[in-house]
Amino acid sequence: MVKRIGRGIFLLTAACSLFGGIPVWASVGGPGVRKAEVDRIIKYESGIEIDRLKDAQDTDQIVVVLGTGMDNRSVGVAYFKKDEAGDWQEEFYVPGYCGYYGMSDNKAEGDRRTPTGTYKFTKAFGILDDPGAVMDYKKLDHDDYWVDDSTSACYNQMVSTKTTAKTWRSAEHLIKVEPCYNYVLALGYNEECISGKGSAIFLHGMHPQKNWSEGCVAIDQEYVKQLVCQVDAQTKIVIAPDADALLYH
Repeated sequence: MVKRIGRGIFLLTAACSLFGGIPVWASVGGPGVRKAEVDRIIKYESGIEIDRLKDAQDTDQIVVVLGTGMDNRSVGVAYFKKDEAGDWQEEFYVPGYCGYYGMSDNKAEGDRRTPTGTYKFTKAFGILDDPGAVMDYKKLDHDDYWVDDSTSACYNQMVSTKTTAKTWRSAEHLIKVEPCYNYVLALGYNEECISGKGSAIFLHGMHPQKNWSEGCVAIDQEYVKQLVCQVDAQTKIVIAPDADALLYH
């Protein structure tokens, strides 16, 4: 769990560094808000009211990707998990990045944007050995690809050339995407494999020289590894362009 220190200055500093100098809580109170009210609202470092979040009502684990505007690539990623008493705990809240052009409510293949919405994790895989995943984990080999050719019958699917003929025009050779794909969680985006709607949307590690992806969400590898070891098929991931886009009861 990420260590938490005193509320006041730390919360303001963390929020400013992640969100371009604008505190997360600025949108929930205003200049006249009293400290007691801020403390009530800001229960967690992320400022997310997880107890009231609609998508958190029927799960005990949830990842929230909070953007800094639809066209921006910087994000904050929070992971919440219920403890034995059924209370939500914020396991971590860390900076990350998304698509080169930010996010989209209408994702399309090749637009270099991350799809907004709520999804579940469908696969765990990676270049490195299984770290102790809850979900079935696939250690990648040189035959593994993820097809992004929207005309292919294998569109938006992981395939192995050991069992599938290589008939597609383009695909991501997964084992070559290092170190980003050391540990990966695939999102259930476009599970119907609709042509042109977008493919290969993952949560993975950061690139050492980049601050953007082609549409995935990236955070530091140690936190991806932690998620691989904890999330299951019922865990949700919510991707929102900003705090105002989150849906509350």
